[in-house]
Amino acid sequence: MQRRQGVCVPNSIRTGSRLQSAALRSLATMAMVCLLVFGWAAAASAQVNTATLSGTVSDPQGLPVKGAKVTMTNAGTGAQRNSITDDGGRYNLVGLPPGQYKMTVDGGANFSVYVNASIVLTVGENARLDPHLDLKGMQQTVTVSTETAPIETTKSDVSQTSSSAALRTCPSTDEITSILLLPTRRPPATFLPRSALLPTAD
Repeated sequence: MQRRQGVCVPNSIRTGSRLQSAALRSLATMAMVCLLVFGWAAAASAQVNTATLSGTVSDPQGLPVKGAKVTMTNAGTGAQRNSITDDGGRYNLVGLPPGQYKMTVDGGANFSVYVNASIVLTVGENARLDPHLDLKGMQQTVTVSTETAPIETTKSDVSQTSSSAALRTCPSTDEITSILLLPTRRPPATFLPRSALLPTAD
C-alpha cells in the first residue's frame, strides 16, 4: 500500500503580490488626481493674476476694420502684445499683466493711427475698448484721452480658495511612503482535506 502525504500550498506569495498591486494602483490614482488639481490651480492662478482686453475696431461710418494691427505696450516694462482684427473687426488680448498700457491701432494706408496712452488694467479685469479710426486725409494720428474713450470693465470671479482646499486632500510624501511599505500579510497555509491522505489500494 502507498500513503499519500499532505501537500501544503502557501498563498502568501500570491496574496502579497495582489496587495502590492492594489497599493500601486491606489498610489497612481492619487498621483493623477494631484496632477489634475495642480494643473487646474495653475490655470486659475494665471487667469486671476492677469487681465484681458478685447473690442472692435471700426471706421468713421461704424463699419468693422479687418486686418488692423492692435499693439499694447506696457508703460513700465516696454513689453508689447499684438493682435490682428478678424473679419468683424474684433481683437482679443488675454494674459496681460496688470499695469498702464499704450494702445496703438494701425488700420492700414487709408486710416490714421489710433493712439491711447492712458489704459490701465487691473488684476482679473475683463476690459473692453472699441477704437474708432479716422480717415488718413483728416489727420495722421488720433490721440485719445481717457475722458473721450472710457473702458468698460468687468471683474473675473475665479478664486483660488477651492483649489487650495483641494490641494490639501492630496497625500503627503510620508503617506505615499507608508503605502509602499505596507507589510505583506501571510494568511494560513491551505491544506488538502484528510480524505486525500487515506491509503489507496494498488
